[in-house]
Amino acid sequence: MAANDIIYGVHAVRALLRRAPQRVRRLRIAGGREDPRIAELQQLAQSAGCAVQRVDTKALERELGDVVHQGVVAEVEPLKPW
Repeated sequence: MAANDIIYGVHAVRALLRRAPQRVRRLRIAGGREDPRIAELQQLAQSAGCAVQRVDTKALERELGDVVHQGVVAEVEPLKPW
């Protein structure tokens, strides 16, 4: 299996789950995030049959570095080359 690409941030992940949910392999959400936007992302992911995992915010920060991930990271299937 090819390596996954990473998409992060509420709006970017929502757009991907709406337009190409088949590309999302796993959705990771920071454990402390509980709001309507996160609930929507969870519902979209579950409807697409995508695994949803709650993770520690610090683990996301260690993995991603200094980015504004908003507590949401999607591992996605890379686009096929042309």
